[in-house]
Amino acid sequence: MPVTNKTAPTQPPSFDSPRWLAIGALLLLALIFVAYHNSFNGPFIFDDVESIPQNMSIRHLDTAFSPPSQNGITVSGRPVLNASFALNHALTGPKPTGFHYGNLLIHAFAALTLWAVVRHTLRSPLLAWFVAALWAVHPLQTESVTYIVQRAESLVGLFYLLTLYGFIRYSSSRSFPWFLFTCSACLLGMGTKEVMATAPFIIFFCDRTFISGSFRTAWHRHGKLHLCLASTLILLAWFVTAERGRGGSVGLNETVTWWGYVGTQAVALPRYLLLTVWPAQLTLDYGTLIETNYAIVVPCGLAMIGALTATILALVRRPLLGFPSLWFFAILAPSSSVIPVVTQTIAEHRMYLPLAALITGFVLLVHRWLGRYFWLPLVLLTLSATAFTIQRNADYQTELTIWADVVAKRPDNHRAWNNLGAFQLHKAKSPQQAAIAFQRALALSPDYPEAHNNLGQALIKLGQREDGLALVERSMRLAPGKTNLEAGCGSALMDCELYVQALPHLEKALAFAPNDPAAHFNLANALVKLNRAAEAEQHYLTALTESPDEIDALTNYGTLLRNLGRVDEAVNQFKHALRVDPTSAEAHNDLGIALLMLGRDTDGLQHLRDAIRLNPKPFETRLNLTRALAQTGHTAEAVIECEKLVREKPGAELFNNLGMLHGQLGQLDKAIGAFQTALQLDPNNVNAQENYARVRAFLDANSSR
Repeated sequence: MPVTNKTAPTQPPSFDSPRWLAIGALLLLALIFVAYHNSFNGPFIFDDVESIPQNMSIRHLDTAFSPPSQNGITVSGRPVLNASFALNHALTGPKPTGFHYGNLLIHAFAALTLWAVVRHTLRSPLLAWFVAALWAVHPLQTESVTYIVQRAESLVGLFYLLTLYGFIRYSSSRSFPWFLFTCSACLLGMGTKEVMATAPFIIFFCDRTFISGSFRTAWHRHGKLHLCLASTLILLAWFVTAERGRGGSVGLNETVTWWGYVGTQAVALPRYLLLTVWPAQLTLDYGTLIETNYAIVVPCGLAMIGALTATILALVRRPLLGFPSLWFFAILAPSSSVIPVVTQTIAEHRMYLPLAALITGFVLLVHRWLGRYFWLPLVLLTLSATAFTIQRNADYQTELTIWADVVAKRPDNHRAWNNLGAFQLHKAKSPQQAAIAFQRALALSPDYPEAHNNLGQALIKLGQREDGLALVERSMRLAPGKTNLEAGCGSALMDCELYVQALPHLEKALAFAPNDPAAHFNLANALVKLNRAAEAEQHYLTALTESPDEIDALTNYGTLLRNLGRVDEAVNQFKHALRVDPTSAEAHNDLGIALLMLGRDTDGLQHLRDAIRLNPKPFETRLNLTRALAQTGHTAEAVIECEKLVREKPGAELFNNLGMLHGQLGQLDKAIGAFQTALQLDPNNVNAQENYARVRAFLDANSSR
């Protein structure tokens, strides 16, 4: 018989093999890194400040699980979230870059976990990969990843998904380690954010839908696990009760009614769905928006009621179709139903986990429509989403860019205008632009106390002292007892050089918040002006104990020590400041002066030169360098620097100094010219008169020989 050579048919690759799973994981991680590669240099913004740089409990691991309980800040009542920030601080330091990396790592683990959950549920690794990839790089996720403090959402999302994954593995193995893993993940989620309250409920429905087939069977087979998961709600209830409405951020008030909040959520849910499809108008802060236009509320509300009714019917008749919709509504329920979050009535970060259900449904529909070619549009969508995410992350690069973006999209948001103005006032040093922003905020909300306070400070910096103080005082009448307003009033009075009047306000601010480093810092500054150095030192030390890397506190305390003659101690403070921020021109200037006082001329001059290199604008820094050059025998260089100064800001004393420098170099004609100019500017300048007379007499004596 002839032998025939038959080639075995080529087998399609198994995407469930270890090799393909490893490739898929690496590709997913690479995609996430590309999408967020430009997010790492963003600053702390908005709620970040209170929860991270001003949060002393994250400075030490032994207080990591004891977050501050004040004013409903993001970490309050959320010990696991607070501990994650403490661990981040211990590993990467206080700069925001390390926290950005931490957020991205959490998001990457969540994406891998989602991939595993969908893979075990749908039994299709490739479909699951596209679900995880499109979810991970979707622009709607940027607020939960790039906005640092919203780690609350991504971290609880990770624990939620880990709980679900642990349950899936336990249901197939019935092993105690997976039982323990599932309950532990759920418990950690309860300590992270309140949205975890829906996890036991969702997992029970997941058991009934995908594993057991009925509630009765689900309870019979896995009742102990479901009971354990439900018991974790006790811990969550304790955290919520202890916070008493999260410092007023949760619950009704005089401006937010029950019906008003429900109506706003009826509009918010369709907006979330729209942003899922077309994320072109992403907004960091919607403010305290309450939708009252019934022409919008009613149809949106009816649409949501219809969708919820369809979900319930699907759960009864076709559970596989109803479960994704249940996932969407249930996870949004704690914040987007009848429990008012009055400080943020709409927030895009709430879509972090619900988005997974929508994307899963979408991917399944594409697969059903296109069959084996389903991957083509999904690849294009994933790449497009990555590009949009990169573009959105650019808005978070500075406080100016993000708040300018918010007011452009939400010009009726008074809080956004106030925050934009605060950046322009305190960071950009532009009180005129800040005043315009504060005025816009007050036009939208005339009784907004923070905007009154900030506008008052802006007017003071613009020279309108009486109007500014009147606005500051009005802010305190509108919201008496608020720490930030008391501190702001103290700062305003200090700007007006009314240091004695500022003291009671700063002391009152400390009475409300005894560990507030900013209040201690401002009080210390006021005491310095009143020549109460010993008291000032104690408040500087307290401020630095609470916030040891605060640049302004380090430099101001160093200056106090230098003026007290404790120059060696001052040098240590300035060096600490430069370790925190090597680009601080002020710290280089102060350290240079201190080193010159210690006779370390070379090092002192170098730091003064560094200060000018980093920031050539401050006149005082360049004047310090000129004086230092003259005192250390670098006369020719001092002349060059002094000539630059007199061209920029001609003054009698400067010309007198220039004349003396020329005299030291033997350039007597130039010295005479400088002294004459000084006397033209100020005929009564005694120093210039004496120096001119001395040089004139010397020249006359030499000419008569």
